[in-house]
Amino acid sequence: MLEATTRTVPDSSRRFSLYAGAWLAFGAALAFGGALRAIPQAGPAFVLASAVAWSIAYVRSDDVRRWAGALPMRALVAFHAIRLPIGALFLWEASHGRVPQLFADRAGWGDMAAGAAAIAVAIAGWQRPRVVRAFAIFGLADILVALGTAMYLLFVVNDPLTFEAITRLPYPLLPLAVVPVVVVTHLLMIVTGGAAYATRPAAR
Repeated sequence: MLEATTRTVPDSSRRFSLYAGAWLAFGAALAFGGALRAIPQAGPAFVLASAVAWSIAYVRSDDVRRWAGALPMRALVAFHAIRLPIGALFLWEASHGRVPQLFADRAGWGDMAAGAAAIAVAIAGWQRPRVVRAFAIFGLADILVALGTAMYLLFVVNDPLTFEAITRLPYPLLPLAVVPVVVVTHLLMIVTGGAAYATRPAAR
């Protein structure tokens, strides 16, 4: 019985890791295939669908919770360091008139702050539940502001710079690959950041 249980846990981990890889590959395929050029709404829809689907899976499946809880917290936090160069790109592009200044002011500085915070937490705070959760809340708020600003520029203002940007790489990859991972990992940190490490000796 113990042997069967032990075999099931790694099998489940591999299966969900494959699901996660397929999810990312699908988003990247949409980005490279020009999905946002044809359907700009696909970006925010994919972010929302990803967050909802993974949240439902987490709530309903013990296997998903075990798999998610076993993910290395330090690596999850460190992933968000990617937001530092992304934020810098927004500011650089705005200075050359290639993205709206409003978007760069909100998303650029916020992403740079989140990326710098990710580096600091990955180095010194990833074992501290309160630090992880505080970082996750800040980072999630920042990404929602960035996403909300992009949607406002696209669908309310009908800004031509924003429409042009989402048709050229790397911008389609953001809502179809990077942002869904950012949102889902932040939700995971908020839910498990304390629970995963509260009982470990290194936690504070």
